Amino acid sequence: MPRRMLLLWLLAIGLSIAWIAWPDQLERKEGALANIASIQGNVSIRPAGSFSWSSARVGSHLLALDAIATGAQSRAELLLENGATIVLPEDTQIKLQAQTIIPGMTISLIKGGLEVQADGIIAEEVSASDKKGKRPKAAPTVAAAKPITIQTKRYSVDLSRLEGQFRLQANAGAEASKPETIRVQNSKGAVSLAQLDDSAAPNLDEQLDESIPETQAAPIMEVKPQLPPPPPPPPPVVKKVEAVKVPEPTPAPTTDAELELMDETPAPETLPLVEETPEELVLPKLKDSQVTFWSVDAIEESYEIPLVLPLTGPKPVFNSNRWQSILRISLRGAGKPIIVKREPGALGMFFYLRELQSLLPQKNLEGLQLIVESGLMRKDDDESEVRVTNLKTQVTLRSLKTPQALTLQIDGWRFVEPTDQWIRSPLLTQPDAMLHLWEPMMLPELEGYLRGAKAFAVLPLQAVSSLSAVQFVRGKSIVASTDSTDEKFIKSLIKRLRPDLVYRGSPQAFLGGKGSFDLNKEGSRSGDLYYVRRMSLLKMDRNLFKTHSAARAFIRNFDPYFMSLPVTIIYNKD
Repeated sequence: MPRRMLLLWLLAIGLSIAWIAWPDQLERKEGALANIASIQGNVSIRPAGSFSWSSARVGSHLLALDAIATGAQSRAELLLENGATIVLPEDTQIKLQAQTIIPGMTISLIKGGLEVQADGIIAEEVSASDKKGKRPKAAPTVAAAKPITIQTKRYSVDLSRLEGQFRLQANAGAEASKPETIRVQNSKGAVSLAQLDDSAAPNLDEQLDESIPETQAAPIMEVKPQLPPPPPPPPPVVKKVEAVKVPEPTPAPTTDAELELMDETPAPETLPLVEETPEELVLPKLKDSQVTFWSVDAIEESYEIPLVLPLTGPKPVFNSNRWQSILRISLRGAGKPIIVKREPGALGMFFYLRELQSLLPQKNLEGLQLIVESGLMRKDDDESEVRVTNLKTQVTLRSLKTPQALTLQIDGWRFVEPTDQWIRSPLLTQPDAMLHLWEPMMLPELEGYLRGAKAFAVLPLQAVSSLSAVQFVRGKSIVASTDSTDEKFIKSLIKRLRPDLVYRGSPQAFLGGKGSFDLNKEGSRSGDLYYVRRMSLLKMDRNLFKTHSAARAFIRNFDPYFMSLPVTIIYNKD
């Protein structure tokens, strides 16, 4: 009987653990890009927006902007949503990115190498008009679902036509079952893997530079509708001309009177000149004069995420057979501009940092400024005939992973669920709330507010002068302060920041707590002393703690937060 009760007790515990863990698995599965099929050795994952790594488990799902890394003598296999398999050897780190404007998936190779296998993709079925219902299975290709792009610091690899296997080794080049199906691209252009002399050699980027002529522009993928062939020209119309009797020629004048009469004859009228109608051109015009783009991760890891610039004014008008809409982008203060061909879309015009690799420095992109102009260029690629608007947009690149304490000014707070896209903020004119972030690396915790704001700006940490400011305490210290009086905003911050204590008052009133306050030492100083008990602030009687044992017993039983001034408790986790 006791054995049966023990088994029932263990079963109940197992079901409880499964019940707690199951909703999290369901939540992680929605929108997953891949799941971990097998693990050997030390494999870790870092969820999007997190700064810590945790051990990976077989069956775990990877979402957009999740990272996975393998240690020494370790290995992992990922099963992508399109059926392809990614094999990660030892000492490798990648990050998954999903594109939303252009369908596809990007794998950022941060270090190491990887192998992509398309053998798991199922060939498509055909319509019922086929006699057997299915066409013969062709070689599986990644393009059967979402295409895959591998992005490194120097070049990108297009696997949309991959058949069989592709292997990119750390410091050892690339190999493929069918190299002619692989396209490798850098800032100068693109070639197939088969065109390189020795793709398996370590200097793959140098071979790319030698294989692409200097005059070749970066390939631009354009999707044009299939137009029907023009109708044949109509047959020539032959008009019937009737015979006309030609009058006899007038004899030449001979007398002086006839000559004078001839001089008085008016000259025939000349035909008026017909002026050619000028071509109507309405250039695409960018909306903002200054805009800052914030990357969720490091800027170097966001080369495949588009930066979208909204348009303003009338709709662009031009002859698409003669003109191409463009963005002319240059580095502020230096560098030759780069022309990016791009059609205006519903959200505006966009570009990728990978298209500017020859323009950008290899590192230290934080705070980099670009000058962007919109306009038109002749379709014969004659850059001498470029027309741009008189508005220049200054684009500044920043990362949310700022390792300094800072002050955040925000206009129009609203929380929007985080995504993998850049956060665009126009020039801030009038902030309605201010947040002082005392701890570094806190900005990613507020990503949802940044996406929902009309505009925001980040400044060096400012002093908190208001005695009515709201202080957010986590652990042993204040981590954030705000001067906002909006109760809804404060409640929303409590939900997102998950503090241990929130009070309204001066930050100098906070003395510490949770093991960081020495009651024996601080209790001997002059002035009043208060402690937090639930939602109340109580004044201490110093006569109760004349002995060390009494002070230790009080801390052991309550371990509260201590204040030197009266404050108003807004929230207490305890």
